[in-house]
Amino acid sequence: MADKLLKVSPKRSAMTLLANVAVPLFFPQPLLALLALMPIIAIETLLLRRRTSVSWRDVSVANVCSTIVGIPLALVSVMVLGSMFEVFLDKNYSRLSDVLFVLLAVTVPCFALSVYLEGSYLRSRVIGLSGRSFWFTVTKAHCYSYLALLVIYCLWISAEIS
Repeated sequence: MADKLLKVSPKRSAMTLLANVAVPLFFPQPLLALLALMPIIAIETLLLRRRTSVSWRDVSVANVCSTIVGIPLALVSVMVLGSMFEVFLDKNYSRLSDVLFVLLAVTVPCFALSVYLEGSYLRSRVIGLSGRSFWFTVTKAHCYSYLALLVIYCLWISAEIS
């Protein structure tokens, strides 16, 4: 099993896999990943400020922490998909079903982890909401930020293709 993980064929390079790793790090270059976090932080801060007293700094710290923890989770998800299900992404040989499968298999656990970690961090720093309404607000903010990230990612991919 280990040799399957280390074996990289010409059709299945590591960069191909990493280009679709996780949200909020859809972007393989660190600078682009940091730039992609900016609108995420802005959207989440604006949505959370409607109902709470959250600061931009607290949302930034929460996002950076969840990103740091989310990267290994996304990499493990990609490795599991590759080794157990033999699903690899390649710009020339991938089917749409494979792309959607990888997107869901990586995004869903990262989304859940992000909501949990950021919510837990922000819960101790927020005044104004508690219980279910707090978690609903955090989840709603994440839905909007992930949707924005998907739009940004699609724009980036279309620019790369052109």
